[in-house]
Amino acid sequence: MARYTNTKEISEAFIRDGWSENTSFSEVPLDEAKEKGLYFAVEAIKKGGKIFRMNISGNIFSDSGKLLMFHIPANN
Repeated sequence: MARYTNTKEISEAFIRDGWSENTSFSEVPLDEAKEKGLYFAVEAIKKGGKIFRMNISGNIFSDSGKLLMFHIPANN
């Protein structure tokens, strides 16, 4: 399984796999993962991994492209 080291690599892989040409990702930094309580992400980042957020959906992916968390917005 491929390991993506940056947002360009994971975006291009998803687009090749049939996702929209507008598919893009941003990296989740350690401080944000801690602030939002994403402890699985904190542990992965501390071990040298990268965590990516799909910009259109907010879903969180590992550096292997595995979906780790769905982003389901709540209405207040």
